[in-house]
Amino acid sequence: MLALAVDMDTPLSDWTFEAPDASAALLARPAYRAYLRARADGERSDLAGAELIYAELVANVVRHAPGPIRIIVAWQQDGRATLCVRDSGSGYNPAAAISRDELAESGRGLIIVASIAKRMFVSRFDDGAAVTAVLPVVRAPIVLGTSTAMSEHRMEHADHKVAKPLDEIPASQGGTAGVPIE
Repeated sequence: MLALAVDMDTPLSDWTFEAPDASAALLARPAYRAYLRARADGERSDLAGAELIYAELVANVVRHAPGPIRIIVAWQQDGRATLCVRDSGSGYNPAAAISRDELAESGRGLIIVASIAKRMFVSRFDDGAAVTAVLPVVRAPIVLGTSTAMSEHRMEHADHKVAKPLDEIPASQGGTAGVPIE
């Protein structure tokens, strides 16, 4: 069963995708692209780079950890977007997985991600692993008086619980506490 959850009326809403088979996440790429385009500041964001990061991380899961996958895009307080790709694999050592050989058969995707992302983290859990990348995407300014801005205002000032950024969530609960790759 595929699950895609996003509230298109709220600029700060998270985008999540879950599937029992990681290859299905490749089909969600257009929805990911549309979600970012609808919220990003196009002049200050590298949307093509963010899409390439998505493609490389999902392809790694398809190749190395086939099975269930969960993808989350979350907006940080500084306006940056993060992409977290979580799978049921055993994880890997980032330093060993990234090849320094330009002709190597594998490891180049992580080099691409590390070069485009602002930061990248790898976390291991009892039931899988996650790679989180701070995307080269900045949220567009919110224009007051629009229905989108009003939705955000209601979210922040109502009795709703607003999701914490991934870097404030403990690794044991799916946060980004992990090994930074710079």
